[in-house]
Amino acid sequence: MSFANRIKKFCWFLILPFFRFIRRTPGFHYLITNPGRQPYFFGKLKKEVAHEDFLAYLKKTGFQAAYDAWIDNGEVISLRLLKNFEWQYHIRLFHDGEVRGHFERTPEAHPFAHFLDNGMHQNKEEFLVLLSGWVDEIKA
Repeated sequence: MSFANRIKKFCWFLILPFFRFIRRTPGFHYLITNPGRQPYFFGKLKKEVAHEDFLAYLKKTGFQAAYDAWIDNGEVISLRLLKNFEWQYHIRLFHDGEVRGHFERTPEAHPFAHFLDNGMHQNKEEFLVLLSGWVDEIKA
């Protein structure tokens, strides 16, 4: 990892605890809102699959909590899988069983590009492999 990226990672380490706290305060959502849900819909979690089982599967594959992410309406699970310091997979499960995900820059490496969704895309082939057997009616 480059020296610049190590500095970014350290700065994010210092900022993240405050961001987590501020993000969860009720007034914060009035200042910066994330209306609706992210655009990349994949399908619905199979009816026989419990949210907890899906969460356990994702964690087993290397996903971790996405503490730095905005909270979408109805979201019950928000996890990310780092490809490297620059890029991550982000997946969300909603209370109605909807599964959405995208591939994006990490906020640690590219905070402004991440905030502006610069470079975000569906990356459907990799998600379809990941979600196979867990999601019905996969659409991409």
